[in-house]
Amino acid sequence: MRKLRVALVAAGVACSAAVVVAIGTGSASAADTELADGRLLTVEGVPGDLLVDPLHKHVLVSDPFGGKLIVTDYRGAVVSTRTGLPGVSGLTLSADAKTLYAAVADAHAIVSFDAATVTEQVRYSVDPKIFPRTVATMGRQIWFGYDGDAAGSWAGNFGVLEPADRVLRVHDPQSDGTSFTGSPALLTSPTVPGRLIVAEASTQMNANGNLATYTIAADGTEQHQGTARFTDDFLRGAVVTADGAGLIGWKNCRLWKSAVATPHLRTPAYAETCETANSVDAGPDGRVAIGWNNFDIGTDVSIYPRGSETAAQKFVLPSTQADRGPDNVDLVAWQPDGPRLFVLSHNSEHEYRLWVANDPDPRPTATTPAPTTPAPQPKPTSTTRVPVSLTVGGQGTVSKYGSTVNLTARIGDPGLVVEIWADPWGGDLPMRLVTRAKSNSAGIVSVPVKMTRNTTVSAKFTGDAARLPKEVKATLYTEVSAKIAVTRHYKTTKPAAITYAYFRKSVSPYFATTMTAYPGRKAQFVVEMWVTDRWRPARGFSPKTTPLDKAGKSYTTLGGSHPTGQIYRARAFYSDGVNGNDNVNYMTSSAPIYFLFTN
Repeated sequence: MRKLRVALVAAGVACSAAVVVAIGTGSASAADTELADGRLLTVEGVPGDLLVDPLHKHVLVSDPFGGKLIVTDYRGAVVSTRTGLPGVSGLTLSADAKTLYAAVADAHAIVSFDAATVTEQVRYSVDPKIFPRTVATMGRQIWFGYDGDAAGSWAGNFGVLEPADRVLRVHDPQSDGTSFTGSPALLTSPTVPGRLIVAEASTQMNANGNLATYTIAADGTEQHQGTARFTDDFLRGAVVTADGAGLIGWKNCRLWKSAVATPHLRTPAYAETCETANSVDAGPDGRVAIGWNNFDIGTDVSIYPRGSETAAQKFVLPSTQADRGPDNVDLVAWQPDGPRLFVLSHNSEHEYRLWVANDPDPRPTATTPAPTTPAPQPKPTSTTRVPVSLTVGGQGTVSKYGSTVNLTARIGDPGLVVEIWADPWGGDLPMRLVTRAKSNSAGIVSVPVKMTRNTTVSAKFTGDAARLPKEVKATLYTEVSAKIAVTRHYKTTKPAAITYAYFRKSVSPYFATTMTAYPGRKAQFVVEMWVTDRWRPARGFSPKTTPLDKAGKSYTTLGGSHPTGQIYRARAFYSDGVNGNDNVNYMTSSAPIYFLFTN
């Protein structure tokens, strides 16, 4: 059985309910089928993982925000709920499916359960600086991915636990030069025992999308086989195909595939639509299920036969909220030993439901005889809900690239649940839920966020029995990282606080601009000269706009003849005025380089 699936939920995704549908074999031209009979689950925020236990016929949903584990049967009916698991996320089963393991980040622990009763057995504590979020089993070992700070650090790594003797060891990244942004995904396959793939799955723009492959030796130590990039920038999620030889990766409007041995030789895949995949799962029979981030009337779930990239079955979710759009998929998971596909979704009120596609034994539709006398009507009730005072700070602020800012929402009253969402500009990144928390005694919810783009921040209160819902927004701006360097000078001096580079008048200075990379981005290179009491455009040199390469670099040679003794300065600019549709950052100027020419 598969040990772990990873699907990073899009920002803005919150779950839904459960549905049971009987589906035929389908064909390449199959029309979309609407799922029905979804089961409402009490998930309090973006779900962590969706796992199917075939031995006990359980479906398990981890709820990091609620700190609980929800257990249902194959119909979506809740069997039990386990609480006291703050930040619980990744789930996996032992090889015999008798033990369930959960990564419980905010308890700094890996927790084992009796899978039959989902009763907690042992809580294996890790270092208080470790927040485990992903988990996979291999033999007697429990591997886990973690980050180092629940409050916003994206530094990640992985480690291993030996439950028998409670020995815990973390990977030494200096041994193979690996680094990960956030808790990495851990991928295993029963068809390739002893192989562990560690993937940097993250929605952060500074992520590199690397995959590191390890062979686990007989003594339990990992032996690095190689690291390669599986994407041009960041990787939202990845799965191993049923045969253990292939990989499927995804981000935004793209999916791709490759052989495990050559992830850098990836090719586009499943290109029938340009929707963003929220979740992908590869079934043991070779079928691939994709849950799309789709809040409109398009396909929500596609199922592809083994070896095909044309969907044989397509499903849509209904709207479970009046006068609103359809529900949205969060996670999909196959039944390892049967035909069922489980789908976890949410609506605009963040109500979560579990649906079951391809159920071979769907529930019969209950019928109720018509009453012989009119049924009594319920007495009308009226509830007057009052508006709340909700604000979110930061409107119009400008931050340095990579800096951390505190997003703060104020609702006045303590104990009210407020969601803070971040919607980065550009259209290629999804809105994401940054936090869902109760306001403190001062009526405040605050969370640190690393800024890499202009971002629209939303604070949402969904309402309660006494208060009306409310949403407020603010736009926070972020500069790019921009700098320039120069070569070919013969000396530098620093008479005061300014460094000057000196060039022979026969030499053409060579400038290198480095700027935060983004598709199609351009840099404007400007040279000015000091005349009397101010900087003026340099004679004989008009501002140049040059495209950046994939590494965010461009190069400029300052040719021509120049007077000796004249002081110049050069700067690189980012501006949406020279970047067309690229307005994802705020106008930025690099620090200047001062220079002059001599004989």
